[in-house]
Amino acid sequence: LTETLRWKKVYVETIPKIAAAEQLLFIRLVDSILQAKASDPLADVADWEKEIDHLVYSLYGLSPSEISTIEDSSK
Repeated sequence: LTETLRWKKVYVETIPKIAAAEQLLFIRLVDSILQAKASDPLADVADWEKEIDHLVYSLYGLSPSEISTIEDSSK
């Protein structure tokens, strides 16, 4: 079974634009995770992952109720 992704303009346009300063926050967190995992594949990076999650929640302007729904569904 082969799946194909289609990028429809209407959906891509809903992706928020990220300022360079905000991009740096994501980049630093991801770099920290990658470095930790390179040193120790079993490294606990949960705190950095949570920071990324909260940055994404903020980026999309999610309410506490929406965040709760997302976090509850990932347990």
